[in-house]
Amino acid sequence: DAAGAASCSGGSMLDVGAADGATTARLAAATGASRVCVTEVSRLSALRLAARGYDCAVEEQPTASARFGLLSCLNVLDRTARPLTLLRRLRDMLAAAPPGGVLLLGVALPFRPAVLAAAGCSVPPTERLPPPLLRERRFEESVALFADLVLSPLGLRVSAWSRLPYLSRQIGGGVAVLDDALFCLAIDGAAGEGGQGAGAAPEEG
Repeated sequence: DAAGAASCSGGSMLDVGAADGATTARLAAATGASRVCVTEVSRLSALRLAARGYDCAVEEQPTASARFGLLSCLNVLDRTARPLTLLRRLRDMLAAAPPGGVLLLGVALPFRPAVLAAAGCSVPPTERLPPPLLRERRFEESVALFADLVLSPLGLRVSAWSRLPYLSRQIGGGVAVLDDALFCLAIDGAAGEGGQGAGAAPEEG
């Protein structure tokens, strides 16, 4: 689990897209992580994170060479232009983690990408997830599709998942109440990218 993963590699964790660091702090406290690194694309947020004592890199795709027992990427995929590249990078970092390493991935379903442009408006991402993920359907069906169409082909195995409410600030203003899928992921040793994984996600845990 996440707590056990944080004890790996000296209790280190990496939170990708840490925003104001509030969720980072709660996750670090819950898992007992002793070393916390974060990334952010916003320089203002990066300054605030550094002021909180975090080792912060201003980058969209994590480039850290250190080994982390716990990787966290919560509600970032729908805001990045290259979600598949990000997932591949996280997959590679997870593969290099000590045994028992975990990736916590949060994504709102159905998938609604909105990348913030310099002008303050949203633009489509340069990498697209499979079209079925964009359609309205039962939440459990969306979770199974995300596991089968995105995670499994990348060699990521769903150990557990949970459904959570998510309040999302919209680029045009306002707040939307969304359904978030929180995945606990491990490397699937039986499949690599382009191969077949373990199939549909397990029951909600």
